[in-house]
This record gives sequence, C-alpha cells and structure tokens, in this order.
Amino acid sequence: MLRRSYRGVLGIALLALVIGIAGCGSREADAPRPAQSQMTATPPLASEAPSATPDATPPETPVATPPVEARAETPKAVTPEAKLPSVPLPSLPPADQRTTVRDLKLKDMAAREISLASLRGKPAMIVFWATWCRPCVMEIPHLVRLQETYAKQGLKIVAISLDANGMAAVKPFLEKHPEMTYTIIPNGAEAAAAFGGIRSIPNSFLLDRQGRVVKQFVGLTPGETLEGWVQAALREKS
Repeated sequence: MLRRSYRGVLGIALLALVIGIAGCGSREADAPRPAQSQMTATPPLASEAPSATPDATPPETPVATPPVEARAETPKAVTPEAKLPSVPLPSLPPADQRTTVRDLKLKDMAAREISLASLRGKPAMIVFWATWCRPCVMEIPHLVRLQETYAKQGLKIVAISLDANGMAAVKPFLEKHPEMTYTIIPNGAEAAAAFGGIRSIPNSFLLDRQGRVVKQFVGLTPGETLEGWVQAALREKS
C-alpha cells in the first residue's frame, strides 16, 4: 500500500515539473522582441567621443634647423684685363705700315702744356670735334664710356676743338657737359695741320704706344667699334 502511494506522489511531481517547464517556454516565446533598428549599436556623437589623454605623445615633427647665415666673402681682386667688356677685336695693321705723327705742344683748358710725345707708352685717342657739330655731340657718350672703362688700363683721350672762337665757345659748352672729364684742347688748328688736315668732323685717330696711327675714324662711329680697336691697342705688347 505504501509503495503505491509513493509511486503516485512521484508521478504527480514529475507531471507538475513537465507542465512548469512548458509554461516557461511559452511565456519566453510570446515576449515581444526589439525591432532590428534597436539592436544596432548607435555610434557616439563627435562631441561625446572620448577626449585624448593629456599625457598622450603626439607624432614627432622634425625640428627645422635654422638656416646658417651666409658669410660675406671678401671679393677677390680682379685684374684690369678681366674687367674688359667682350667686344669684337679687329686685327691691328703691321707696325711698319703705321704712320708716326710728329710731336706737338698743345694747351688744355687750364693752359697746361701737353705734348703728343708725353702720351707715348700708352694708347691714345685723338679726337677732332666742334661744339656746333651735331655728330660730334652724339659721339660724346661713346668717349665718356671709353674714358670710364679704359683710363685705368692706360688709355688717354684728347679731344681737340676746331671751334673758330676757341676758348669762348668751348668753355660754356663744357659747363653744360661736366661728364667730359677727358683732356680738352680749345684751339686745334695747328694740331689739325699736323694730322694732314681735317676736312670733316668728328675725325679721330687711335695711336699705339709708340705714337703711331693704328686706325682713323671718320664720321660718327659706333661705340662698340671704337671699343674693339681700343681693346686691341691695349692688348698689344709694346
């Protein structure tokens, strides 16, 4: 009798356990599930992003090396020949074909005596001109350039005026042209005769170191041409 009662109680307990488990499963299945959008993780806003740790070390940036100041170098000494501008150089005539000009004694604007013989030892440019001659005035910048560029190399420029009024015409003209720093001879009639007579101006003669005529230039001559002949005469060995 006791065994039957025990079996009955055990059966009832097992039945109750089965029913309880089934009830739990049905309630879990009936529970509403969240929408798919609710299951997606929402990224944090930029303002809510975690701030960088103050102690974090930033990427290394190469430090710019300050430029080394350039030191001014002492300019090297330049020889006079190195300063000569590059111009076409003509071929000088042979020495035995050059005419020697006889010596003359002339007076400059300050009444100082100058002789052609005193110019020997260096090339010289003898220029016949007049204040009323337009081509002569146009040639002045060329002569000024020759004076500024080649005087230190030994060139001597002597401009002999053929103005009839001599000093009275030349002096006021020079006051208006202070750039004419080369030697000016106000009365040139005698000098013109020594050079065989001057029929047109400007008329220039380039003399070598021995006072011989290397080249005669009649009329307004391009500055580059004058410069080329001057360089050739300067480069010629005495």
